Amino acid sequence: MLQYLIILLDDTATSFCHYGNRSDSRKLISIEDLKAGIFFAMKENLMIQFVYPDYELPGEYKDVINTIDHSDIVSCRCEDKALRQKADVVVINDWTDLENLQHADETAYVLRTTKSDLFDNYALIKPMLSQVKRLNVVVTDVDEFAEEDFARYQNVLSSLSEEVERLYANGQSPQLNLLTDRMVLGKMNNCNAGWENITLAQTGSFTSALRSITAQRLTVRKPLSASSVKRDSALVTCSRGWILRTLNFIGSTMRRCAGTAMPINASVAYG
Repeated sequence: MLQYLIILLDDTATSFCHYGNRSDSRKLISIEDLKAGIFFAMKENLMIQFVYPDYELPGEYKDVINTIDHSDIVSCRCEDKALRQKADVVVINDWTDLENLQHADETAYVLRTTKSDLFDNYALIKPMLSQVKRLNVVVTDVDEFAEEDFARYQNVLSSLSEEVERLYANGQSPQLNLLTDRMVLGKMNNCNAGWENITLAQTGSFTSALRSITAQRLTVRKPLSASSVKRDSALVTCSRGWILRTLNFIGSTMRRCAGTAMPINASVAYG
């Protein structure tokens, strides 16, 4: 069942998952399509998430956006300083941006990184864990994980888990998707694009994160089938062995942090 409508405000809107946005040509959504998308969300009782480009939107667009409750997803390099300060989600695409990042207490942060950059720079994450509400680390090239990367990734998790454990012992509750999400999940939790959320592109057409939905303008087609997702999507797939190894390590780490036993199985979220 649909719960969220994600509205891409421009062709250069920031990416917040492992899919990159290679477009560098500005193409702002029309004000008419923006209003129609908001009306659709109101009619279907959907929560709206606006995804912004790095340049500041015209005042007319800001006025329309503010007619409805919503969440803002923005890059840390967005030129609109006021928007960055109040955004619900701030996306970081370069490790160098961590140095001058101004943290906001109620903001969730997404760090998009390659595996090699994560292996080399993960220590920079530790100070953030006590300063931000939530940090999601998204590995953008997880499909390139090789056998020799497992040990390095485990070392990363081991080091980060020590900091998470220390913060929990001091009464804090850091949220790091690579580790702490395992504590509250009891079943599979995928992104569910096309099922729980759907995206209104700047062209005025609906898409999902899996593929374009060739439907009439502002008309939702039925959710994608499992077979079509497997056949057509460009989603990164991970080996079962890598998933299980990661889950077992996370489980043992969280047992130390939470002081309770937790079942370990493959039916949980990953990615």
